[in-house]
Amino acid sequence: MEATIPGISSVPYSFSKWVSYSVRNWSKYKIYGQFRSYKVSFSVQAGESAFRFEQNAEPYVGYGIVLTQVVPSAAMGGGNWSVALLLIYTCPATEADTVQVMDEVNGKFSNNILGMTDVVDPETGETWKVEAGHNDYWRKDYANRIVGTEVFIRPEINFSPLKEF
Repeated sequence: MEATIPGISSVPYSFSKWVSYSVRNWSKYKIYGQFRSYKVSFSVQAGESAFRFEQNAEPYVGYGIVLTQVVPSAAMGGGNWSVALLLIYTCPATEADTVQVMDEVNGKFSNNILGMTDVVDPETGETWKVEAGHNDYWRKDYANRIVGTEVFIRPEINFSPLKEF
C-alpha cells in the first residue's frame, strides 16, 4: 500500500546508500566522547538518498541524510535504537544545484558528528568552524578569538556578534 499526500506525487530517483560502523576511536567523535568513561559500546549507521517529487505539478528535488545509533543492552533483551540526526533538503528543480546542496548537507552532517558549527562575520564575510553548543558567538575585534555565550551579551566591549550558518 502506498500513502499519498494531496498535491504531492512521488517520482523515482537515482540513488540511496547505507554504511555501518562501530565506534572505536572516541577522539574522532566528540559528540560521543561523553560515553567513553561508562564503557558504553554502540554502532552507528548512516544513509543518504537523493529523490524527486512533484508538488502542485511543480517538479522538486531533494536530498536526505540520516544517522542512527544502536546501544546494546542485555537488560532490555536487545538495545536502544534512535535517530541521532536527520537532515532533509528540498527545493524546486529549477533552483537546484545538486553539488552545492550535497556539500551543504554533508557539511552540516560532519559538523554534527564532530560537535562543530560554522559562523560568519556579517561585516567582513570571514568564516570560522567553532565548537557547537552555544546560542550566540562573538569575535574579538582585530583578532581571530571566537567566544560562545548562552545569552546575547558581549563577553567584553571589543567583541562583535557572529552569525551561525
